[in-house]
Amino acid sequence: MYCPKCGTKNEDGAVFCESCGSRLTEPNKKNVATAQKKSSHLPIILIIVGIVIIAGIGLAVFAFQSLSQPSSSTSTTPTTPQVETTAYSNNMFSLNYPKTWTINDTQSDSTGTAVYIIDPQFVADPNALKVTGLGVFAFIKSAGPNQDNLVTDLTNTLTNTVTTQKTTVTVDGVSATQTIVEGDNSQGHKSQYKIINWEKGDKMYIIAFMVRGSDLGNTLDSQKANLDTIINSFQSK
Repeated sequence: MYCPKCGTKNEDGAVFCESCGSRLTEPNKKNVATAQKKSSHLPIILIIVGIVIIAGIGLAVFAFQSLSQPSSSTSTTPTTPQVETTAYSNNMFSLNYPKTWTINDTQSDSTGTAVYIIDPQFVADPNALKVTGLGVFAFIKSAGPNQDNLVTDLTNTLTNTVTTQKTTVTVDGVSATQTIVEGDNSQGHKSQYKIINWEKGDKMYIIAFMVRGSDLGNTLDSQKANLDTIINSFQSK
């Protein structure tokens, strides 16, 4: 046994140091072992408690959602939110757009007409991390863009683009191709595009929706009521 004061080695069982006379104390091995055993279990206990708490929260959320939902024996009819609108019309088409949105620009020449409409709710953001807007285009078919490159041309400001959906929808009484593309924008976040194009008579029509900040909560789904209002009200001339 070594003296804790002077470091002299003493015989086992000695009470006092033979060199400096200090009292020698031997730790209670049983108590040390017990303390080590208890401490070694502490992280495991904390993990188990953490799992129980997390599971409890998950169950509470699940229970709340279950209670909030109608029972299977009760049928409900889904409703589309009503959007207050403003009418827009030019020499090639008409539509209704959300009253809170604003027309940013209109263009027209011998080949076609375009109107650009934006949702101003994010305009105050100096970083422009969230933006919602659309362009509606009508072209004389012979002067219109190449449809094979249409989606690529409209989404060329994005990188790492992925086409997440390509379906057929009905607009203005005819079949149209709807393509949804997501990619990285220049602000370091995600953007989504919904591009709908179709032909009717001698004209080609395009509706291109853009939502910037889809990873920040501004998504096509969050804007669905507004976008559906425009699509469903569109009429060609």
